[in-house]
Amino acid sequence: MDNELNQQIGRLEASVSELQKSTDELNNDVKALSAQMNKWGGYGAGLMLLGAVVGWFGTIYFANK
Repeated sequence: MDNELNQQIGRLEASVSELQKSTDELNNDVKALSAQMNKWGGYGAGLMLLGAVVGWFGTIYFANK
């Protein structure tokens, strides 16, 4: 029983470690995206808005076919 519990704890620790690595990578990606958006100024937000609108119209158009 004690050995099985230690194995489960070890697996949980490994899972938590992987989640922390993934979170760190995601944080770095968000920082890079934020820096790029700041570099572009308002153009980046405009492009994202344009992409959202085109996607919305595309969904409406293709959903009705």
